[in-house]
Amino acid sequence: MKNVALAVLLVLSIALTACAATTATPTAAPTSAPTLAPTAALTADQVIVLGDIDSQPTDQIERWQLLADYLGANLKEFGISAGTVQVAPDMETMGSWLVAGEVDLTFESIYPAMLQVTRFGSSPLLRQWKGGDAEYASIIFTRADSGVQTLADLRGQRLAFEQPSSTTAFFLPTVALIDAGLQPVALQQPDDSFPADAVGYLFSESDTNTIQWVISGKVVAGATSNQDYRDIPAETRQQLRVLYETPPVPRQLVLTRAGMAPQLRERIADLLIALGDQPEGARIREAFEETARFDALPAAAQTEIQRFQELQARLEP
Repeated sequence: MKNVALAVLLVLSIALTACAATTATPTAAPTSAPTLAPTAALTADQVIVLGDIDSQPTDQIERWQLLADYLGANLKEFGISAGTVQVAPDMETMGSWLVAGEVDLTFESIYPAMLQVTRFGSSPLLRQWKGGDAEYASIIFTRADSGVQTLADLRGQRLAFEQPSSTTAFFLPTVALIDAGLQPVALQQPDDSFPADAVGYLFSESDTNTIQWVISGKVVAGATSNQDYRDIPAETRQQLRVLYETPPVPRQLVLTRAGMAPQLRERIADLLIALGDQPEGARIREAFEETARFDALPAAAQTEIQRFQELQARLEP
């Protein structure tokens, strides 16, 4: 009987030990919070999103992320705790993101900026000194031995522009033609006909092509930025002559999406302007398109932008 009792006690002891093991809270293994990627752990409202249009998104994201991180780290009072970069393949995609509130900030030259303002409700915030320049201009040039002396002489002639999204190689020279009383007409092919009192234009797709077309006589004149014209090799530039230079415009604009709270806009502006004084500011600005600084838009530039908006609407297809 004693042996039987001992056996029963042993079985009961084992059973109780097993029950305790299943009900007790484990303490042996250390606990730790799961690790998540910054954007995965945040809602859309907690992330400030910088947007751009580029064919090489990986490179662009890498260059811009420092600025996104800087803004994300300094907007906590607005519930924002991270920054990210989103790159669109084209203006239409970027527009859909802006309208949906998926992108907060964009950085564009005058013409793409005006497209975003008129189509998607974006608002200019600051000027960006991209590449170290506060402003730039468009140059319309012709061959050195051309008989063209003024814009009026371009009536009935063909011009080369780079691409339809370019500020200095399409928009500004087109505005100059309109201001001179000329009628720009888009052509698909060099031999397309157009009214004799108009100016026909073609897109060359590159500054190099524009220069070659002018020198070869395929077109009478071309357009580019004053910066790019300055960079043309001296030997080639000797074959060309500046016909007209437009008034300068801000090199680049910072824009915010429609509906952004005024307090958030103001804080972002303060942070961007303050980059000139921050210890890490030089590194961030250098990575971000070699930006010298951000500053307020001059009053004259704001007036000109309003005029550009009206002209841009006339250029819409």
